[in-house]
Amino acid sequence: MQTVTLGATDLKVTPLAYGTWQFGGDWGPVDEGAAREAIDCARSMGINFFDTAQAYGFGRSERLLGAALAHELRSARDSVVIATKGGLRMDGDRLVRDAGPAWLR
Repeated sequence: MQTVTLGATDLKVTPLAYGTWQFGGDWGPVDEGAAREAIDCARSMGINFFDTAQAYGFGRSERLLGAALAHELRSARDSVVIATKGGLRMDGDRLVRDAGPAWLR
């Protein structure tokens, strides 16, 4: 699959990013086996750019994506680009916006 340069970086990514919002479970039950198969299918088609966020199931989407790509992340880390977002956290039963360095780390 063709790649493009991501912004002002040296990263080469597919023009189509695979979004993982649905893996967070916010839209209903998630079949993790089917999700891994879908990620594997995207990789076999040449997609190397994945979008996730801490807020997608409060880390569930990131964990699932990481598990599905674990082998590649260990053996060929430069072949996969993961874009993630942060800045939300729970404070008791309240959702708080917090993009401070301590929380993002």
